Amino acid sequence: MTKESDGEAQAGAPPAEAQKTKRLLHYPVVMIASGVLLFFLVALAGTLWWLHARHYESTDDAFVDTHLVHLAPQIMGQVIAVTVDDNQLVQVGHPLVVIDSADTQSRVAQARAQRAQALAQLANAQAQLLVNEASDRQSQADATAAQAQASIAALDLARYESLAT
Repeated sequence: MTKESDGEAQAGAPPAEAQKTKRLLHYPVVMIASGVLLFFLVALAGTLWWLHARHYESTDDAFVDTHLVHLAPQIMGQVIAVTVDDNQLVQVGHPLVVIDSADTQSRVAQARAQRAQALAQLANAQAQLLVNEASDRQSQADATAAQAQASIAALDLARYESLAT
């Protein structure tokens, strides 16, 4: 070999260290071991990320899927206080809001006044019924008295006619 051929061999050939690394990756055991190690590192990183990220919610469109619960008040009125905070767990029967009771109290007072008026009308009708029954009995007594007077007048007429003849 000449110097030129030695120079070409040295210029085109990779260094000895690179050849060792290249030869090391040709072994199947090393390739499988590095693949398994890479898989476990990625799995460990993914698990650590999931353990950390599961406690936080994030969104790109500001929409979070949730359970919707519709509330319906049993009475009308203006809300004056809210007794719970956002995302607070509440128990059955726990009051959620305080509603102004002035409107409700005025309706209760109005209903009580209407009830009292109806009771007064009932008492008046019952008293009128008693008056009407007494008036009926009075009319019957007047009719009986008039009948008695008519009988007396008929007897008097008969007696006077018998005396006149």
